[in-house]
Amino acid sequence: MIHVFISIVLGLTTAAVVIAHQLAAPTFYPDFAAFWDIAGLALKHPELTYDPASRTPVGTWAYPPSALVVLSPFGMLPFPVAYLVWVLGSLTLYLYFATCLFDRFKALGLALLILAPPVWTVTLFGQTTLPMGALVLGALLVMPDKKLLAGAMLGIAATIKPQTMIMMPVALLAIREWRVIASATAAAITISLIATIVFGFNIWFDWLGVFPRLFADPVMHQVQISLWPLTSRSPAILLLMAFVACFIVWTTFRATDRTEHRLVAVVGGAWLVSPYIPVYELAMIAPAVVAFVLQGIGVSQPLLKRWRSYIGVVAVFASPIAIVCAPVFLLLNTLVVARQGGEGQTTASVNKLFSRVISFRSSFH
Repeated sequence: MIHVFISIVLGLTTAAVVIAHQLAAPTFYPDFAAFWDIAGLALKHPELTYDPASRTPVGTWAYPPSALVVLSPFGMLPFPVAYLVWVLGSLTLYLYFATCLFDRFKALGLALLILAPPVWTVTLFGQTTLPMGALVLGALLVMPDKKLLAGAMLGIAATIKPQTMIMMPVALLAIREWRVIASATAAAITISLIATIVFGFNIWFDWLGVFPRLFADPVMHQVQISLWPLTSRSPAILLLMAFVACFIVWTTFRATDRTEHRLVAVVGGAWLVSPYIPVYELAMIAPAVVAFVLQGIGVSQPLLKRWRSYIGVVAVFASPIAIVCAPVFLLLNTLVVARQGGEGQTTASVNKLFSRVISFRSSFH
C-alpha cells in the first residue's frame, strides 16, 4: 500500500502547485486552442500553416500535415464544443483502455490514474497525449485478435506524433506481426494522401522547413524527459542510444505478451531517441505504472518489481524529476521482463527434460 500512499501525496502536491500557477496567470490558453486555431487556418489558408507569423502562444506549430486531417473537423466547430468533445472523448477512450490493464481494484486504479499529474494536465490543456495513449494502448490490447484494427490505430497515431511511434516498427518486426504492419502502413499512407489532396503538396515542404525554427524555440529547452540534449552532442552516443532503445523494445516484445510491459518498452524506447518529449507525455505510460502498483497490493513481490513500482510512481507523480526516473523505470521494466522470460525458458526446459526422462523410462516397461 505504500505505493498508493506515495502516489496520492505526490499527485495532490503537484495538483496544488499547478493550479496555483494557473490561477496566477493572466489568461488561460490551453494547447487545444492552438490546435483549433491552426486547424481553422489550414482549412482557409494552408500555405500559412507553417509560416513563422503563425506561431502559436504555446510554441512553434510542428505537427505533420497528416495531423491536420484528424484536427480539421474540430476546427469547423465552435471552440467550446470542440474543446469538450476532444477532451471528454479522448479521456473516455484513454480510461476505457487503461482499465483493461487493471486485473483488480479497478476503482482505485481509475482514481490513481486521474490523480496522476500528467493525466489531468493533458486533460485540462487538451493535449494530443490522451488520444495517442488510447490509440497505442488500445492497439496493443486488441492486437492478438484484431490485427487490422490494431494496425489502423497505430497508423493513425503515427500520423499525429511520428516521434512517439518511432520504435513501433521494431516491436512489430520482433513479433512478426506482418498484418499489423501492413494495416498500419496503409492507414498512414491513406491519411497522408488525404492531407496532400486537401492542403496541397507544398505543405510537406513547409513542414520540413519548420524544424530549424523548432530547435531554436525556447519551448524546446523547457523541462522534458528526452535525453536529446545529452545524446545529440555526439553521433556515436546517439547511435548507441538508438541501439539500446531497439534492444529494449525487441527484447521486451519477444519475451512477454503482457500489454503493460510492452507499452512501457515501446513508448519509453522512443523517448530515448526523440528530440523533444515534454513531461506530460508520461501520461502514456501512466496506465502501466498504476497497473504495477495495483499488482503489488497485498502481494509479496521480488525486490526488482517493488523498485520498478517505486521509481515508476515517482516518475509519473513527481514530474520535475522524471528525466532521471523515466530511463531508470524503463531499465527496471526491461530487467523484470528479461528475468521472467529467463525463468519461463528455464521452466520449459526442465519440463521438457522431465518429459523425456519419463518417456525414456516408459520405453523399458
